[in-house]
Amino acid sequence: PLKQAGFQADYQLGLNGFAAAAIALYGARMSGVGQHVDVAAVECLASVLEHALNTYAYTGRLLASRRGNIRSATIGLYECADGYLGVHAMPRNLPFLLELMGMSELLQDERFATPAARLQHNDELVALFTAWALGQHKKDVYERAGRTRAPVAYVHTLQDLLDSPQLRARGYWQCVEHPVAGRLTYPGPPIRMSDSPWRAGRAPLLGEGPGTWRLPPLTPGGPRVRDGAGAALPLGGVRILDLTMVWAGPYGTRILADMGAEVIKVEAVNFYDQLRNLGFLPPDTERRWNKSAYFNHNNRNKFGCTLDLTTPRGRALFLELVKTADVVVENYRAEVLDRLGLGYEVLRAVRPDIILVSMPGHGKDGPERDYVAYGTNIEQLAGLVALTGYVGGPPHASGISYGDPIAGTAMAGAVALALLH
Repeated sequence: PLKQAGFQADYQLGLNGFAAAAIALYGARMSGVGQHVDVAAVECLASVLEHALNTYAYTGRLLASRRGNIRSATIGLYECADGYLGVHAMPRNLPFLLELMGMSELLQDERFATPAARLQHNDELVALFTAWALGQHKKDVYERAGRTRAPVAYVHTLQDLLDSPQLRARGYWQCVEHPVAGRLTYPGPPIRMSDSPWRAGRAPLLGEGPGTWRLPPLTPGGPRVRDGAGAALPLGGVRILDLTMVWAGPYGTRILADMGAEVIKVEAVNFYDQLRNLGFLPPDTERRWNKSAYFNHNNRNKFGCTLDLTTPRGRALFLELVKTADVVVENYRAEVLDRLGLGYEVLRAVRPDIILVSMPGHGKDGPERDYVAYGTNIEQLAGLVALTGYVGGPPHASGISYGDPIAGTAMAGAVALALLH
């Protein structure tokens, strides 16, 4: 068995502790009543097994054994001339990937024209992708992929991470002067808030503290409780409009729904959440789009509706919902919400205290903001894959879209912080 780099159970425990503390604090401010929060590391880790655990609970069977670095031809790591490229192409991304590779004609090849056919001829496709990758250079491919919206990243070494144009442009790396250790470089936080910027500073040395700390008294803000069963939970009375899909966003909004928020999931009328298709059920299953364990696990405790936000009527209906909401969460590409005419300023015009959470893979600004990102790619870009593997062997991915639940949990805590603000 291969141990993943770092202490992932500890990190997940801390991240969930942050989100739980922020949610509990908001609940205490609204009710005037505190509570004891119990966070179990094993439960934190069990919750990030992607679809394996919930699908087993639904069907009683394991879907697949461990498959190493290549889960399928279109989702895997490939060695290139100066490192490793990571590919994660869903069916809608495949034309962009094949265009990048100069293999667009494969879409006309009956062996690869459909998902079922590609699965049947997976080894042939892996061989084609492997041969292509060996002749490529990682940074060149990554830049071209960003321009063409192809879902390709590369495994960042720690030096690649420090040199990342995206992280540098966003001011992620911060230098802090320390009187003993000298100039130190620190990573920034995973969350940015428009009205309350973060800061990085050194901890005080012995004797440098501010003296006696005086905590402000806990003053209940007065509950905003709507009628409903969730009123007694810490987020009772909070309404969230959930525009997210797949894993990261729905995972985070599910945490908020579990804590009592009224979450309304808004799906596109002609492009519903892709997880509905990942039910691993017999083809003749009735209404199979409602029976995907993967989808249902991440969307429990939510209401649902469909809207076409590309039409004036759909946008108008959504803005009517915004008037009644506290939070809007979306994980579109960086430019999509503005392009739909539903950016932050538009939402604020109808609800001045609205909280908008955006979850694009690379953030809302920087030279890579428009690059396509999935959780697998994010794991590669963040340096974790480069640190995982056997001595003398290739880097290894975790086997799940590990960037997704991290982002989702951070988002849940960020929403609670914004509500407190």
